[in-house]
Amino acid sequence: MRDILHIRIDSFFASVEQNKRPGLRGKRVIIAAYKGRSGGVVVSVSREAGRAGIHENMSIRQAQRTCPDGVILKADHASYKLHFNAFLDIAAKYSPLLEPDSLDSAYIDISGCSILGSSTEVAEAIASEVNKSLNLSVSMGYASNKLLAKIASGMGRKITCIENGAEDSFLSTISISKLDAIDHKIEKRLNDLGVSTIGQLALISEATLIRQFGPIGVIIKKQSCGIDHSPVKALYPPEIIKIERMFPFIADEPAQILERFQEIAEQASSALRKINMLAGGVALTLFDESKKIEKAASWCTTFKKPTESAYSIHETLARLLDAIMKPGMEVYKAEIVLSNLQQGQSSQLCLLGEGERKRRILQTVEIINERFGEGKVSVASSLISSSSAETFKRLVA
Repeated sequence: MRDILHIRIDSFFASVEQNKRPGLRGKRVIIAAYKGRSGGVVVSVSREAGRAGIHENMSIRQAQRTCPDGVILKADHASYKLHFNAFLDIAAKYSPLLEPDSLDSAYIDISGCSILGSSTEVAEAIASEVNKSLNLSVSMGYASNKLLAKIASGMGRKITCIENGAEDSFLSTISISKLDAIDHKIEKRLNDLGVSTIGQLALISEATLIRQFGPIGVIIKKQSCGIDHSPVKALYPPEIIKIERMFPFIADEPAQILERFQEIAEQASSALRKINMLAGGVALTLFDESKKIEKAASWCTTFKKPTESAYSIHETLARLLDAIMKPGMEVYKAEIVLSNLQQGQSSQLCLLGEGERKRRILQTVEIINERFGEGKVSVASSLISSSSAETFKRLVA
């Protein structure tokens, strides 16, 4: 099961303005986006303005009538982007699977981050660091997929956790408007049919939804049941190394995939050395087409120490594979993402160990492969099992 967080920065734009101008703290701050002569709309409000009845998408004229003493400011998106990137920089330290959702929220897959503590501890650590570093508060949703996590983060609490098996009870009373597949037209038609909650929607058959709304009825049905297989994509920071490998066969056993990881680890190590970088984290995503439904399963972790070692990368991928691979999976592609890149050279250089002589061996292998094609030459570790690693180290020392 995946551990997904959806993190929302509370009253983001308004909070940034209050931090920039301390005199605005405690006041009813309204952030507006203007659209020519037609006026503007509210895009963010402080907690104080929210308690006064102001909300997003309200017209500025209505906001002024509702809250005459409100402080209206024009949105400064450049400033908000800088603050949002600072928030993402913090989140990226906890997992390479970080996907911005909008200019105030993001998904983060913390599966496999046990080295940093439990999922709840990781979530609390992120919230604490964001508050300490940026003076911003967040609301988080924690669940087994992106759909549920996003709905949970909208509950307005520091962290709302949807435990495995509790999805139906959680969704039962939630408004159908919280589902991404439900737009205003669909919501109105469903309301006319007496359907207002996700629990009521889940009782309608897929066939009925298809007849009413066309192909999107399939998506509506899945979302009403809390189903979402979409992976959290590694979209931040942009400085990552991503390697994709299509298999020439459908792999349904871990060993079939594991034997491909040595080549991938060597390619990743080579890419890191070429730019004189170390990787702090790695994520593995397997693309599965079992039961004719394409889906992806992801897992990530951080290295104990930043590394460029093919051996460390290979061993870590093997552990991630063990966590991801489940009976019945039919894997046709793997994606590996190295993140949290930083300048330096690790003391552990692949399976061959330390020393300039061994570094030159690796560089020679890379030169040969670049000239004559990938895979023409490989380090001997690809010929042995990981259980023989220590024996091989002694032989080459």
